[in-house]
This record gives sequence, C-alpha cells and structure tokens, in this order.
Amino acid sequence: MNDWQLIAEYAERNDEAAFSTLVRQHLDFVFSIAMRRTGRSDLAEETAQAVFLLLARKAATFNQQVILPSWLYRATCLIAAASLRSERVREQKEREAGMMMSLESEEPLWAKLVPDLDQAMLQLSEKDRQAILLRFFKKQSIPSAAKAMQLNEEAAKKRIARAIEKLRSILKRNCVALSVTTLGTLLSERSVSAAPAGLEQKVKAAIITESLSSGLNALVLQATKGLFWARIREMAIPAALTAVIATIVFCAVILTLRDQPKKTINSPSLNSRDNVAGFPVEKAQPTNVYREFLLTTVDEESGAALSGVQFHANLDGPKIYRVDAASDVQGKCLLRFPWRAFDGLTVWAFESHHIGKRIDWKASEGTSYPDRYQLKLHRGEHLDGTVMDADGNPVPDARVALSYFEGD
Repeated sequence: MNDWQLIAEYAERNDEAAFSTLVRQHLDFVFSIAMRRTGRSDLAEETAQAVFLLLARKAATFNQQVILPSWLYRATCLIAAASLRSERVREQKEREAGMMMSLESEEPLWAKLVPDLDQAMLQLSEKDRQAILLRFFKKQSIPSAAKAMQLNEEAAKKRIARAIEKLRSILKRNCVALSVTTLGTLLSERSVSAAPAGLEQKVKAAIITESLSSGLNALVLQATKGLFWARIREMAIPAALTAVIATIVFCAVILTLRDQPKKTINSPSLNSRDNVAGFPVEKAQPTNVYREFLLTTVDEESGAALSGVQFHANLDGPKIYRVDAASDVQGKCLLRFPWRAFDGLTVWAFESHHIGKRIDWKASEGTSYPDRYQLKLHRGEHLDGTVMDADGNPVPDARVALSYFEGD
C-alpha cells in the first residue's frame, strides 16, 4: 500500500500495523533531518517521536493531495527548531557551558554542506522542495515522483532540474559551491542515514500510550500551529493575493472601458454557421475585411489545454473594437478584428482555477499582433483547513484573520 492508503487505514480503522509500516518506511528519513537540525542524537530521537505522534493526531485530516515526505520534512524542521530553542533556554538557565554537537561525516563536501542544507531547503517553494525530497531524499524514480506530484514524466524532470538548480544557487550564496551533479549525488547518498536501534519501538510505544514528556507535547502543539501558518505564508496567500489582484484589475479595466466615450463596434460572425467562441450572429461580412487571431490557452506546468478561459480583448485605433469570448474544450479561441489601422491590442485572460494574465501588442513599439498565440496560465493555490483549539478539538464559527509577509 502507498502512503495515502496506509494513512487512511490508520485514520479510519485505527490499524496499528498500517501506522507501524509508515514509521518503518519513513523513520530513517525523519531521524536524519532531526539529526542535521539538532546535531544531537538524543534531541533527534525525541524529535522523531514527536513527529510521528503529530502524524497520528493529524492523520484523519489528511487527503490524497498531501505528499507525506514533504509534510514530514516540514514537521521535523519545526519540531527540531523548537526543541533546540527549549534546550538553549534550559542551558542558559542552568548556566551550563557547552557546545552543540555537530554532525560528523567522513565526506568533506558533505560536512561542508550539512550546516546550510536544511535552511536552504526551507527557502525553496513547496513544489520545488517536494521534487527534491521525492527524487533525492526518498530516492524515488522519475515515474514514481511524477505520479506523486501529479505530473507527466517530462514535466517532473523539468521541475526536479529547476529545483536542484535553485537549491544549488541558495547554497552558493552561503559560500557552499557545488555543481548540480555533485549536489544531487550527495543528497542521494548521504541525506538519509539509519536511525538508532530501538527508536522504532519507542515511537510505536509513544503513539499507543501518547506518553511523551510535557516538553515534547508542547513541541507537538507548536508544530501544529507552525505548519498551519507556514502553509499560509509560503503557499496559499501569495497565489491567493495574486488571483485577487488580477481579478480586481480585470474588473477595473472593464469598468473603465465601459465609461469611455469612444464609439465601439461589436465583433460580427462571418455567417450563421460560423459563430466563433459564442459571438452573436449578425449580418454576414466579406471575409477580406476581417483578420483572424487564434489564441490557445494551456496550463503553464502540465501543458494541458484549458477550456472555459474568459477573454476580453481591445483593439485600439480610430475606434475601440471590443471582443469578449471563451476558449473551447481544446483550449482554442478564434477572435476576429477589422483589417484596419492598428495602434495596439490588449487581451485579458481569466479562469477560476488559474491566475489571470494580460498581454499587449503596441504599434508604437514596432510590433503587430501575430496570427496565433499560445497563452500559458499558472495554477493558483486554494487554502482550506480546520480551526482547532490547543487540545486539537474543532472550533465552530471561528473567525480567521490572515496576514502575509515577504521573507522569513
């Protein structure tokens, strides 16, 4: 069974064997991240226990869109960071002088990479981080990683290549200069090491009895909140704000154009059987009077055709010529404009699940619009979730205020 099936078995039937399988498959992965983040085996073990306890508590809220290695990575980083903060406070209060242990490695390059790796990983977008975790940390094949990311193999290869290049660039800014090939090899061979013997049994016992220390229980609650707000800050809000802004601009342009005193002409069809993209049928016109413009709209990432994309086009000249239309099931939309003096063409595209876009051609810049054009729209993110109190109970009628800040 895959990760989602195991999570569903545990959430729906409280199947301890399914959860034990999840622990066995991902424990080394979680422990290795915790070890890099804390530098101490004891803190890494406690962090791993807390991560899997949090997974057990959150299992019922997961859906098939969740990529488990990515979720585990974020949860481990949050809990490990909170564990380190607590340890530093304790050491300061007890006035103990000591240095945090650093992870040793026989490989000089890996030893140089370790201090900056996870901080650099957290600077990547969620999609780029998922690509690296699946391909290099979990050592999945391209077909398996593509299936998990819901992409075709070609798109998955491109995303993985872009992600590893972005990670290399971030590390280079931190004075860790590696080639893409070397970085990929190090991640594949060194990023996951075996967890200590007996830790799997400790994790299972903690899940069954929930017998974590009060300190680790507090870390689990902090991680629950941290995951929620991190998702808002890094994923949902930028795309949501972009979509909202695009919608506002789109509506504002339409309202502005409606208020303009210039005379407008509606786009006619050539004849009753040649009605294009929902244009109203009017008196037939000579074909040499009009110029055709074919728009094809696709999803930027997958390349799939997008139907139902709404277009608003303005052809500027002695008179403003407006066209409103929509793409068909093949993502195509055929527009017709008068064959006359051309000052500029502006096209707005809007679709409910993608971020709107505007394209311009201006005669003043020495360009004319082409006969055909492919428009790529970027898919937006949707945010949903459950508001819970400190004990993990759903809160009805809660009001949620969201804020987004650039940077850390």
